Amino acid sequence: MWSVPYYCRDKWFDQLPSQVSVMWWIKTGEYPTIQQALNKIELINQLGPSPQAFNFKHYFDWNGLSNEN
Repeated sequence: MWSVPYYCRDKWFDQLPSQVSVMWWIKTGEYPTIQQALNKIELINQLGPSPQAFNFKHYFDWNGLSNEN
């Protein structure tokens, strides 16, 4: 049943022009700010995934090693 929405998603949803979510490592006890998130989204949109800003598909561990290594 889930396969119909999955395979029709390109017809039902517009492609977003840029990355709209981002992840990055922070130290224990730190709280990210909205401005940091906006800066990280800008970074990933300009350079692609990197140890400073990444996504679920292309992530980096705490040491900066990619899941594609």
